[in-house]
Amino acid sequence: MRSQQPGRSKPLHPLIWGCLGCSVVVLAAVILGAVGVRVAIREISAAQEVKRKAGMAEALRRVPGGVLRCNLMAEGCMELEALAWRDNDRLTYMAMKMPSIAEMMAMSQPGMVVPFWDEEKMKKHSIEMAAIFLNNPIRQYDFGRAAETAVVDMPENTVTEGCGGPAWSPQGDKVVVGLVPVDMVLEMADTDVEATLYLGSPGDAEEWIKLGPGSWPEWSPDGRWITYRRAEENKRQARYLVAADGAGNRRLTEAAYHIWGWEMAAGVCTGVYLRIGVEDDSRPFPWEVRYVRLADGESKRISLHGKVQKLGPLSPVERGFTKRWKNDKGEVFTRIGAVELASGRVRWLRRDLPGAWGCTGEILGGRAVVLVPCDGPKIAGASASSDFEPDFDPDTECAGPGVLSARDGQFREIPGLAESHKISPAGNRIAWAAQTEGTLYGMIPVPVEAMAVLDIIYPEELLTDRIE
Repeated sequence: MRSQQPGRSKPLHPLIWGCLGCSVVVLAAVILGAVGVRVAIREISAAQEVKRKAGMAEALRRVPGGVLRCNLMAEGCMELEALAWRDNDRLTYMAMKMPSIAEMMAMSQPGMVVPFWDEEKMKKHSIEMAAIFLNNPIRQYDFGRAAETAVVDMPENTVTEGCGGPAWSPQGDKVVVGLVPVDMVLEMADTDVEATLYLGSPGDAEEWIKLGPGSWPEWSPDGRWITYRRAEENKRQARYLVAADGAGNRRLTEAAYHIWGWEMAAGVCTGVYLRIGVEDDSRPFPWEVRYVRLADGESKRISLHGKVQKLGPLSPVERGFTKRWKNDKGEVFTRIGAVELASGRVRWLRRDLPGAWGCTGEILGGRAVVLVPCDGPKIAGASASSDFEPDFDPDTECAGPGVLSARDGQFREIPGLAESHKISPAGNRIAWAAQTEGTLYGMIPVPVEAMAVLDIIYPEELLTDRIE
């Protein structure tokens, strides 16, 4: 099951939405009985289409550093899932959609009503109703064509329930996704469900290839390997490795460490660098690097070291990280560093950013790192840490997610950026699910999500102070 994200409430169960939808249908039938349900459906559909087209006119608006695109999807959805970049111009996603009135009516026909004591029929009915919300294809928005299409149909009656996918190959021609059967989700709502990894190709008529149990897949840069997390007998998560054709499945590490980078030789991946947390908070660095050679699994630890404070873009072999600390007054600050994976050498980009922050990646060729607030309110204008409430200078500090320029060490907020964002391969686009308020058929208030994408087309506004 999907883990609960801080500051974000989990949506109502699909069956609850189904009950609400059925209630709406009954109410509409009573009020509009004289007019006719068929006419009402046509009018509602037309109103939704007019509203959508009107919203497209407001699809672009300027934000510091770029343009924020929204209203990219054909219609609103209750929950946007599985955001993933296929390449720098194609963004894929899945969605818990709002079913149409016609779909709800079909599920509410007299023949579909089953006695509550018939458990087998109730279970089948529940799966069919849940499939209206959840059994959706992987969809894609192509920035080059400004078009949205469905690209991959999922195996029937499955959901991506906290599986961390889909993951696209570097060439964008194959996809790995972790799936859970809908009936398992319904039966085990309060229990973790083991996902299964499937490998498929857009436009391929062949069936999905089952890779086995696992979740959170990632591809190697050369497209030869897929790494993923897998639960073992002791219920601990380990990281596994499998070839792109599904062969040679083996354990890579004894824990589900985060992949920081890959060792490359003549365009071929020969090793992987893993990030290992250090629990001793008194140590100067919060992480260690573990290198694992792919040929034989031999590993070594690389200790972080370095004291130099030096600005400058991150190189392809560096990764950004953060380290929180408190001064004598108990005030919380964050150090932002860049570590060279092969050597463990660290340089600090900044040592005194007020509040507690975490690094999610690099953008614009390493010229900036993306930071999100930790352990505190996540709304603009609030402190970034529950332990420290600084008086932010709006020109140099901010309370919401943003970027720290590696060129001048200054932090600049990106208005509206959500913590669960995805950075494009070239680092010039950031996508996230923007939560808004909507209504179900114009009658019942419900939370909805839209896809927001920041195109960083004015990078100097993010990287350096404006010249007056």
